[in-house]
Amino acid sequence: MSLLNNIKNSLSLKTLLIIAVLYLIIQVVFGFPGQIIAWDGFGYYLYLPYTFIYGDLKFADLSHVGAIVDQYENTATLYQFVNAENGNHVIKYPAGLAIMSLPFFLIGHGAANLFGYPMDGFSKPYEMMMMVSNIFYIIIGFIYLRKLLKSFFNEKVTTVVIIAVLLATNYLNISISQTMMSHGALFALYCVALFLTFKWHENPTYKRTIAFGLLIGLMIIVRPVELLFLLIPIFWKVNSFRSFWDKYVQLISKEWRKLLLFSICIIAVGFIQLIYWKHVTGDWLFYSYDNPGEGFEFLAPYTIDFLFSFRKGWFIYTPIMIFATIGIFYTVRK
Repeated sequence: MSLLNNIKNSLSLKTLLIIAVLYLIIQVVFGFPGQIIAWDGFGYYLYLPYTFIYGDLKFADLSHVGAIVDQYENTATLYQFVNAENGNHVIKYPAGLAIMSLPFFLIGHGAANLFGYPMDGFSKPYEMMMMVSNIFYIIIGFIYLRKLLKSFFNEKVTTVVIIAVLLATNYLNISISQTMMSHGALFALYCVALFLTFKWHENPTYKRTIAFGLLIGLMIIVRPVELLFLLIPIFWKVNSFRSFWDKYVQLISKEWRKLLLFSICIIAVGFIQLIYWKHVTGDWLFYSYDNPGEGFEFLAPYTIDFLFSFRKGWFIYTPIMIFATIGIFYTVRK
C-alpha cells in the first residue's frame, strides 16, 4: 500500500509509471523490430552465444557465423569482426553490453528449451529477452534519474526534466528502434553512476565504493570512451583550484583505502576485456576500430558541424539542449 500511496502522491513517480507503460505499448502496438539482434547489435551480442553455447570466441573460421547470418539475416556483411595477426577474428565491440544482457540471455536459453525453439542463441526467445533487457535498463535509468533529480529539485522540476529527456531528445527513438545498441544501457549506467557520485561524496562507505568502482568499470567496457565519466567524480564539488586541492588532500589522507579499492574494482571489470583480447589475439591490448572512417580527428573536430549541420547537428535535432548549454554558464556564475 505504501508504494501505491507514494505513486498517488508523487507526480514524478506517476510519470515514471507512464513511461514504463508507454514503452510497452510502443513495442506491442507497433510491433517488434524486424530483427533485434542485428547489425552493430549483432556484434555486441556475439559474446553470449559463442561463450555459453558454442564455446568458441576465437572465430578462426567464420563459416558458422555465416550460417547463422544466412538463417536469421542479422547483417549484410561481417563487419563486426576485425582480423588478428594470428588468423583469429576479434569481435569489434567491447564485452560490456553482453555482460549486462547475460541474465536475460540465460532466461531466453531456458525459454528456448522449454518451448521447443532452436537453442542456437538467435531464435525468438533470445530476441524477446534482449528486448526485455533493453526495457529493463531503460526503466532503471529513469528510476535513478528521478532519484538524482529529487536530491536537488522539487517534484515539478523533476517531472519536467524526465519528460524532456523522454520526448525532447532522440532517446525514445534510439532506445526502441536500436534495441541492441549500447545507448539504452549506458543511459541507465550514467544515471546510476551520477546518483552514486552524489551519494558517495555524501557518505563514502565501502559498499558504495565497491558498487561505484564496478559500475564505472562496466561503463568503460560497454564503451571505452566512457572513461571520461571519471572527470565527474574528480571535479564533483570543486569550484576553484583551492577547493580541488583541499578535496584531494582530504581524500588521500583519510580515504586512500577507498580510493585504492575504487581503482581496483574498475581495473577488475576492465580486465574482462583484456582477458578476451589475450585469449583471441595473444596480446593483452588490441585496437579493434581499424576502419579508416572511424576515430577522432583532434585537429579538425567538426565542432560547428556536430552542433548545427543538418546531417547530425545536435542543436538542430535536439534544440532543447540549447537551454541546457545556457544553463551551464548560469550554473558557473552561481
